[in-house]
Amino acid sequence: MSRAAWLVTGIISVIVAFALAVAIIVRVGDSDDPRDYIADHYSRAASLDEPNNGLAYTAAAAAPVVANEIAGAVRPLDKRSTEDKIFLQYRDDIVAVTPYQGGAKILVDDYRTGHRRHGHYISTYGWASSGGGGSGGGFRGGGSGDGK
Repeated sequence: MSRAAWLVTGIISVIVAFALAVAIIVRVGDSDDPRDYIADHYSRAASLDEPNNGLAYTAAAAAPVVANEIAGAVRPLDKRSTEDKIFLQYRDDIVAVTPYQGGAKILVDDYRTGHRRHGHYISTYGWASSGGGGSGGGFRGGGSGDGK
């Protein structure tokens, strides 16, 4: 192989590596914030909002299907189910997915508010009250959680 061919191959390799690195960084940067994904894929239901900025959305699919869609698109730190409620733990948010009128209601709370709102369910999971990425240190949990 000539020197020019090696040079072209090297330049192309560097460009491809750079493009892959940028794609990975962009994907990782978006990977822990479910808010945009939820807003883009589900119907806003302001009438179902909860006090203290709990934003509500609805979906036609059943709660387990919706929770799996969200978790598949934006990977949570942990995913747990209690009764018919599914909770997704993110660094800055807690998402609760529950049955609603044959479909699902999605409630998005900042982490502290979500922890207070759903504490009677999620306190048994070992989730820190100050945030999934705060003093909880990214705890992934264990036990009977699904979708890990």
